[in-house]
Amino acid sequence: MKHITDAYFKIALTFLHFLFLIPAVLGQDLILTTPLQTQCNQASVAAWDSITNYYYGVAGTGFIGKDEWIGTCQAKFQWGGPWKPIDGYKHTLCGYLALKKNPAEKNNKAYNLISDGDGDLVFYTIPDPAFRWLQFKSLRPQGHHFKDFSLSCEVALKEPGNTIETDAATFIQSIPLGSLQYKPVGVYGPWVSDVYHQKSPEIHPVQQMWRTEQRQEDTTEYQLYSLFDNSSRFSDTNDFPDTCFLQPWMPVPLINVFYIPFVISINDQQQLLYDISMPSSNNINLYSASQNQLHLVVNGALRVTVNKPGNNFPSVTFMDVCQVNENTIHGYLAIETSIGKPGTTSGAHAILKVIRSKK
Repeated sequence: MKHITDAYFKIALTFLHFLFLIPAVLGQDLILTTPLQTQCNQASVAAWDSITNYYYGVAGTGFIGKDEWIGTCQAKFQWGGPWKPIDGYKHTLCGYLALKKNPAEKNNKAYNLISDGDGDLVFYTIPDPAFRWLQFKSLRPQGHHFKDFSLSCEVALKEPGNTIETDAATFIQSIPLGSLQYKPVGVYGPWVSDVYHQKSPEIHPVQQMWRTEQRQEDTTEYQLYSLFDNSSRFSDTNDFPDTCFLQPWMPVPLINVFYIPFVISINDQQQLLYDISMPSSNNINLYSASQNQLHLVVNGALRVTVNKPGNNFPSVTFMDVCQVNENTIHGYLAIETSIGKPGTTSGAHAILKVIRSKK
């Protein structure tokens, strides 16, 4: 994974608001003939390259010029915290997991993700160069109090069932955690200081997480986590000072979008196949029924096929498809999830696995 240059990174971010070039119709096939009417501009190419090379092949809700504003109200001290927004926005962090050992385990060999204090799922992340500003511009530039040179990424997943299929914490902890140490991860959520812990920088609560693994030469696995923090600390007016509530950090329902870039060579007939499955979920909100299978056709030839786990979840769309040059088309597969139901306290999540193969 090469390191992004500051200049190139700034080009991508400066022009992100020009990105949405082709408004796609949700859940429908896309039929194209070259030359496309929409040509990629410098900004769209730079953004596509940034996501592909430096975001581990996935962008979360906030990357496409849409970092969400949460204001500067401090979340109250309750089971940890208080938490103070650093610039009033949610942000994306990409870096490497630096998991802590559990001192209660024999020989201190096992990794511990669940905090003994408040039950949060905690994973420390060492920022990649393009994201180190989240550490250096925080109120504790040396990184988190408990793990220097890192940000703490936290979310409370208090769900019933305790099964891999219905409880996100159980699903995540079923993964051999040692295999995740120093592996890349992307997250999205509020950028805050944990005031009680020496103003340590955190992404808290995490609402999106993603990982990408190359399985074979032509096969890539994307792991997409849409997570709802139901600790009763970030969603209600009672969770903030009476005179300072602006909007919840964790709204209900919580809408998350994952953008996966793809590229098509016009002069060959190679096809991309995306198989989406949902190994774990709880309190998801179904979409209007659409096709179980989506297709992108170029010059009469099938080039991309997407297989969904069902016809009403998740929502899948081809976005920002444009022509780079006489032989290349860029675009995104936009996968949207809606989780959390008003009035429920049993948490919510959707964990998706996307297998991309070529034929």
